[in-house]
Amino acid sequence: MPSEPGEPAAARKRQHAFWLATRGAQQMDLAIRFAAAAEEENLRVLALKGISIAEELYGGMENRPMADIDFLVVETGRFAEAAQVARSLGLVEVGASDHALVFKEEPSGVVLELHISLTACPSLFFIDTLGLWERRTPVKGAPMFRLSDEDLVIHLALHTAFQHTFFASDLHYEEFIRVLDVRQPDPDRIVELARTAGALAALGAMAVACGRRGAASPAQRELGARTASFCPRAVARWVEAQDPMPAPFRVRDMAFLRFQLAPSRFRFLRTTLFPAPVPGRTTRGPGALQRLVGLLQGGWEDPAPKMPELPDSLPVRTPSPEIAEQWIRESLSLDPRGAELTVTGTCMEPAIREGARIRLKAPDRPARVGDVALLRTAKGLRLHRVVFRMGSTLRTKGDTGIYLDPPASSGDVIAILAGAEPRWRGFLLATASLLRLFGRPWTAVARRAGRGDAEHARLLP
Repeated sequence: MPSEPGEPAAARKRQHAFWLATRGAQQMDLAIRFAAAAEEENLRVLALKGISIAEELYGGMENRPMADIDFLVVETGRFAEAAQVARSLGLVEVGASDHALVFKEEPSGVVLELHISLTACPSLFFIDTLGLWERRTPVKGAPMFRLSDEDLVIHLALHTAFQHTFFASDLHYEEFIRVLDVRQPDPDRIVELARTAGALAALGAMAVACGRRGAASPAQRELGARTASFCPRAVARWVEAQDPMPAPFRVRDMAFLRFQLAPSRFRFLRTTLFPAPVPGRTTRGPGALQRLVGLLQGGWEDPAPKMPELPDSLPVRTPSPEIAEQWIRESLSLDPRGAELTVTGTCMEPAIREGARIRLKAPDRPARVGDVALLRTAKGLRLHRVVFRMGSTLRTKGDTGIYLDPPASSGDVIAILAGAEPRWRGFLLATASLLRLFGRPWTAVARRAGRGDAEHARLLP
């Protein structure tokens, strides 16, 4: 009997849902084990963001996909002990930022972020972590605790407005509104706690951003009526000027928005240039001079740790290239604006940074030199720049790579980056990328060593 036209798509969706459920089960298992191990050491930790509300607000981990799980260490003086607890579970430190250590469990690939602060620039906001613990709420379906509803609203606002400076996925805004709608926290209490923490500007800016995106609800509008006036005028004008919202990530926007939303601009500069070292950190961070040079250039170290690369097998890891390609094609067909995905890999930096959220569109024209295109290759899907074209034959390459990809055809192009740089800039970047070929190791020794491009840009669905 011939299969129905919709059966393959339905089967792929079931397989993807199965992968999400399996992945979610692994993440929850590690979260429970870490919380139990911390409790044995009398360490107080609070689950943050997705892992803490997946069951309560989404009905299960399979409905709230996440790249990692997050915990806040309440007693900052014991942060190094908490990091040691993570290592005792077999987790390996793979990265860090100024406010968190990133650990990875090698067998499963699950990533755990251990936070010393709710957001970047620790000590900038006046967060009373012991007060957070006193107001804690049990996580539904798991033996651990999360932030109270009011603290959760403030954290989500800080995370989206200050941490990510609005360069965030739809999930960030949806989650903020969902907490308000489902949990219905006391708006007066939210305002009071935000004022104490110095987070009223960020809270007001989040309310303005939700309204700008058309993502609003009665509860959100009520909170917005109380807090929008605290949003700095310059930030409100910036939000209103974005089309679409959120805009593509720009370092200068991050610098501007963080500067505007900080409760103390002097303290903001101090914590940015001279952050206190995270206790227990083993990975190396930039020094004060590097930070100063970066700030003068318009930016600084990324506020979030880089996304560790995940393995490629199903069902416990990332989908196969075939499943990922079909999933992306379906996403492109469902929304005329394209599909929003997360980049993992560093070969397109600085044009596209690892962990960035980008929007891809189905090609409505042949890919041109300078375009950043998602292509099907023998080694999986690659997000690379077109650097040469002859007829229907394309050659692509990562911006920081030293090797060309194998020849591809126009039919191998799945999507093209939407709303990217002007065409002239893309052409210049393609030219600069080609010039890197002169730095390629041509010696026989280098070829036998298998030296190639280290980190190809890929996508997390």
